[in-house]
Amino acid sequence: MSWFIELPQPTIVAIGGIVLAVLGLLIQWVSAYIPWLGSFLEQFKFEWGVALSAALVAWMQNALPGGELAGISTLAVQLVVALVLYGLAKVGLASRGVAGFKR
Repeated sequence: MSWFIELPQPTIVAIGGIVLAVLGLLIQWVSAYIPWLGSFLEQFKFEWGVALSAALVAWMQNALPGGELAGISTLAVQLVVALVLYGLAKVGLASRGVAGFKR
């Protein structure tokens, strides 16, 4: 019985995008309070985002139950990724004042 799940490539790419988006928001929040630290962190945002997303994907692939539950585990991860992407899109569009996404 295999305990390792290989997530589909689109899911891995989406997780990487989520990590980069959240890291970018975190760096913007830090730079609002400490401008010199924000400019320093901005230089390494992509590298840290890729490293964090790779670590997160590797942890998820090892932590999720495999075997008979591999399909359900993959679908659960894809559902969570889709909900997070929708939430990030909703926050981004609401901040721009788009009619269907107002707060």
